[in-house]
Amino acid sequence: MLECKASPPRGRTPPYSPNSQREDKANAMTNPYAPPNQQLAVEVYVFDLHASLAFYERVGFQLVRDEGGFAELIWPDGGSVLMLEQVADQPQPPAKPVANLRILVPDVDAYRITAAKMGLAVLNELADRDYGLRDFTVAGPDGIALRFASQLPDDRPGPPRDAD
Repeated sequence: MLECKASPPRGRTPPYSPNSQREDKANAMTNPYAPPNQQLAVEVYVFDLHASLAFYERVGFQLVRDEGGFAELIWPDGGSVLMLEQVADQPQPPAKPVANLRILVPDVDAYRITAAKMGLAVLNELADRDYGLRDFTVAGPDGIALRFASQLPDDRPGPPRDAD
């Protein structure tokens, strides 16, 4: 992580506090320089931008801008961003996904029904997971799968989960 701090005037040293690094980290966590939904965005290099756009819009992303070889989409949750860029000489997508995007939804069972109606290829079937989510994963274009999930209630039976 890069840090930008103003340098002290020449000949002076900044006051030192043993807690200064901890205070800086706490300040960065409570006062981000950008809204939380904009601090991390994914840009995927795609083989066929039009095919990728059609897929992502079909599953619920909304197109914000399309500049021909570049597009920006958002998930209708308040702004999670997905960017797609068609790159010249991009190889064909891998046969198996290299990553997945997790999308939290209020009713994952309804999304699973919709995925079946859409004929999406399901990689991991809908199930309750030990990590506290009920989820399923579908194949997407460009080697990126989508994992739709809902949080499980904390009072569910089973082994205790780690507290975050």
